[in-house]
Amino acid sequence: METQGKWILPAEAKPLQRRIESWRRSRRGGEPMPGDLWRAATALARKHGVSVISRGLPVDYGALKRRVEEDGEGVRDAGAGGGIDLGADVAAPLFVELGAAPLMGSSGGEGAVVELARPDGTRMVVRLPAGASLDLARLAAAFCGGGA
Repeated sequence: METQGKWILPAEAKPLQRRIESWRRSRRGGEPMPGDLWRAATALARKHGVSVISRGLPVDYGALKRRVEEDGEGVRDAGAGGGIDLGADVAAPLFVELGAAPLMGSSGGEGAVVELARPDGTRMVVRLPAGASLDLARLAAAFCGGGA
């Protein structure tokens, strides 16, 4: 990976970065970025995360995120009562921070809320009732594709 400002750009994104820079130098007026460049950026964002790719190339974060969500490849909502199909091409997270103490819902009646997010935007929210406990490391590993 190479550094683009303070953001790390994966080495495999460098050729696309050069293609986008070349297109920017030759474009006329407000001409939109060609579809083949967006498709390549979307594929990289699915693998490395929207934020990393949008800042490293650079391309518009919101537009790239919409394209990743519209494409939906590798992420499918199974509907009410179902799970999420994580797909085989989902990359493991680069960093997961876990607290040292076991996570337990408060005894005051409200419980605890755990929210996990993957670079592709998939989110999981777990609401723990008061007094319930959770093995956060196992949950995070399973959610991010690391098994149980």
